Amino acid sequence: MKDKNKEKGIGGWMILSVIQLILYFLMTAVMMVDNIQTYEMTDVLVLLIIMDVFTLILSMLCLIFIFLKRKIAINTVIWFHITNILCSVIIGIMANYYFDILSPFVVGVLWILYYLKSERVKETLVN
Repeated sequence: MKDKNKEKGIGGWMILSVIQLILYFLMTAVMMVDNIQTYEMTDVLVLLIIMDVFTLILSMLCLIFIFLKRKIAINTVIWFHITNILCSVIIGIMANYYFDILSPFVVGVLWILYYLKSERVKETLVN
């Protein structure tokens, strides 16, 4: 008989979530540096940089809280995905390309539901 209160390690779908957060952090950092070097400083670029810095901070906090197995990681991941959706909406409206909103919305909703409903998450993030 298994002990239901036993703490679990990061595994299952959470591994994919962690990989996604690491890749998102790295890709955002690279794109931000590339945008700064490539484009002339405008209000739009400043807004993009602010959104990138905010999402970089959130993704790093998500990773830290997940690896420390803190319960606050659940809320941080949820806010990360909400922020990602909002940034995609803003960029889609500014660029008049609304199809780019769909992918972050679907991915965000799926991960938010996973972190809210998963027993594995509740058993892993216990501190």
